[in-house]
Amino acid sequence: MVKKGDEKKAESTIEVIGFVAGIITLNDEVEVMIKFPNELVQLTKESFAQQITLLEMS
Repeated sequence: MVKKGDEKKAESTIEVIGFVAGIITLNDEVEVMIKFPNELVQLTKESFAQQITLLEMS
């Protein structure tokens, strides 16, 4: 997965690709923790849908 806008960069470098590092349920809300090479991001389900693009790997 990559942040929206970094899809083209993901084709040539792995520096923008992240993976799901954890899932948290807090007060009936699901949050996803995503580990990128230089940061750890915690997003709600809605924020995840707005800010992250899932990559299809072949």
